Amino acid sequence: ALAGMELADSVTLDPHKWLYQSFECGCILVRKGHQLREAFEIVPDYLKDAKGMVPREVNFADYGMQLSRTSHALKVWLSLQHFGLAAFRAAIDRCFDLIDGAAQRIARSPDLELLSPPSLGVLCFRRRFPGIADEDEIERRNAKLVRALAATTTGFVSSTRLRGRFAIRLCVLNHTSRREDVDAVIDFIERTPVEAAAVAPAAVTEYDRDARLEDGWLGAPRVDADVIRGLRLFAALEPRDVDRVARMAREVDIPAGATIVEQWEVGREFYAIVEGTARVFKDGRQIDDMGPGDYFGELAALEWGASFSYPRLATVLATSHVRALVLPGPFFNELVRDAPSVGAAIRAAVRTRMP
Repeated sequence: ALAGMELADSVTLDPHKWLYQSFECGCILVRKGHQLREAFEIVPDYLKDAKGMVPREVNFADYGMQLSRTSHALKVWLSLQHFGLAAFRAAIDRCFDLIDGAAQRIARSPDLELLSPPSLGVLCFRRRFPGIADEDEIERRNAKLVRALAATTTGFVSSTRLRGRFAIRLCVLNHTSRREDVDAVIDFIERTPVEAAAVAPAAVTEYDRDARLEDGWLGAPRVDADVIRGLRLFAALEPRDVDRVARMAREVDIPAGATIVEQWEVGREFYAIVEGTARVFKDGRQIDDMGPGDYFGELAALEWGASFSYPRLATVLATSHVRALVLPGPFFNELVRDAPSVGAAIRAAVRTRMP
């Protein structure tokens, strides 16, 4: 598993997890330590005297973002001295055995689906339901199971997405976890009855701003409601949501030959084409053509959790004059959450377009 590690310029470790240290305790090993100092060392006027007094002292503030910091290494050293390396090796190996056993248990079940094999102490899976192939319904039912488990004292799992599909994330890390604890969690997910239940849209707080301001120079130009309804993604929107899009979206005109978005750049805007055509390229290869009603940018606009977001995964080039609606990322995420028709369409697109 560690083959090739010697070729890396840097390796990150997290003693907070696998060495069971109290929060926080991160670690980085670098090949060229002087580059850290060159990147982070700052000597303002009020610290020059202190620097000159102890020239050989190692100051970790010169190697990272924190200026005032505690000694993270001390607690690791004390733990290793007290318990010994063998105790940590045994605890880690036991967690690996438990997650491997969980993977085998899931693979044997006709009602469970292993979505990713064990990686250290983590695997991803979900429950399948006879006669149900709709991904949105499968997601709703699995999400209900995650919430139901959290309300018990049996255990706790989180959720994530793999290639656009909802997944239950099982992480075995605690040194006190037993095989029966892991089996109890899997049994709960596998056997707990769950009925289909439509998820009600989140409540939206209405706030009417002064109409005089809205009509004046302080108000943002509104997009015509008929333009919004003319896009198939927004065709089923409730009038209230059409009004929200009209307030938040902006129209842009892009000349033929211009690059609308470029692969690997950072951007959170979502685009829907009103008029014109565009061509999609990935790694220099054409992969799609788009026209009125098509949309792009959802992978970069979506919030994936833990502050993670994708860069642009493709380049989109205008092959004619393009008129498009642009939605800011935060509002786009609200719309995906609040409007069922938009949410379903975007989730389906993600499953198709996710690399």
